[in-house]
Amino acid sequence: SDGVVNLATGGVLTAPLIYSGDGVTEAMAGNASLNFHGGTLVTNADQADYLRLMDAYVYSEGAKIDTAGHDVTINRALLAPGGYGVQSIELDGFNGFGYQGAPAVRITGGSGTGATAVATVANGEITGITATNPGSGYLPGDEVTATLWGGGAELAADPPVVTLDAYATSGGLQKLGLGTLTLAGANTYTGPTSVEAGCLDIDGSITSDVTVAATASVSGSGTITGNVDLNGVFDVAYDSDNDTVELLTIIGELDLTGSTLRLADRGMGTLAAGEYVLAAYGSLVGIPATTLGLLSGWSLDYAYDYDGGTDNSIALIVPGVASIPGDTNGDRRVDATDARKLAENWGNSVGAEGFAKGDFNGDGLVNALDASILAANWGDYTGGESTTPVPEPSSIILLTTCLAMLFVRRRR
Repeated sequence: SDGVVNLATGGVLTAPLIYSGDGVTEAMAGNASLNFHGGTLVTNADQADYLRLMDAYVYSEGAKIDTAGHDVTINRALLAPGGYGVQSIELDGFNGFGYQGAPAVRITGGSGTGATAVATVANGEITGITATNPGSGYLPGDEVTATLWGGGAELAADPPVVTLDAYATSGGLQKLGLGTLTLAGANTYTGPTSVEAGCLDIDGSITSDVTVAATASVSGSGTITGNVDLNGVFDVAYDSDNDTVELLTIIGELDLTGSTLRLADRGMGTLAAGEYVLAAYGSLVGIPATTLGLLSGWSLDYAYDYDGGTDNSIALIVPGVASIPGDTNGDRRVDATDARKLAENWGNSVGAEGFAKGDFNGDGLVNALDASILAANWGDYTGGESTTPVPEPSSIILLTTCLAMLFVRRRR
């Protein structure tokens, strides 16, 4: 398909996804394009591949994307138009006679694609032709032709004259609405990026400056070439199952003044001790006013040396956590899980991994002495000091059994 969709200022397009051809086969896609001229694209469903097999251009009027509470990924790049485009289409000579309606305008020739135009008619003659999309990729010497089709004229107008011109700049992107918009492509639009609501997740790259409102957030593992003014939330995901942390790279200035840094675990384990870079920057202004998800003992270094640089990144520092007697799985809680582990290994001799199997005093055995240590340290240490919840009935039974064994042993 060679279809062109022009989204002009004031226009709204709502769709669950947009694709060219069958949305799967590259050979069937043709030269279709979605052209942003200030209009708003609204998504009405979650979609992991929203824009398929077609180009998307951001012209000087900019693009607005409203995720409306949905999570949407655009894998195609949002492009700045390049080269030359159609600047004007002028009538040349006879304007025609007896037109019943506006003829279609077809633009052909040259190296570029995507140029579109519409004609206007009054009193049976053509009064003007307006380029609705200049297209992209034309060369200065291209011979581009505009042909008029239909309209029911008694006498057709003379062929109009097409003038090309170079682009000065492209527009920017406004992220609107709740939900997450993930940009996974190598985006080249150059206007500013504004995150007004929801989350902008950058897994590819963008070349512009980014401003994040106080009501919005930014995340990702991609690259931002411009500056970032972060007034909202910097969401950082880590995976404790694989001991990885997302790294967002900002080539320019990162301003965190008044922001919130929020850590969230995608795994179910415990993050290994280490130093994890979560953001690299060209320069840094301020630090977050609030930090969420920072576990006990963890810290953030805002002037960490990364990849040969000096004081050019933010790192999460996870120390080798001092073991809590009774905590077999390192979650900084002494609870039913640890009691079950001790019961499973009761009476066994254990080696180097004895602590994880219930040997809390290091004598190589899992026995009643270890049960007393577990009971004495029962509680939640994730916030630093212990808070001691009431054990569940099953946990009480395990503890009672273990302590009873301790009593029997002492009587002997």
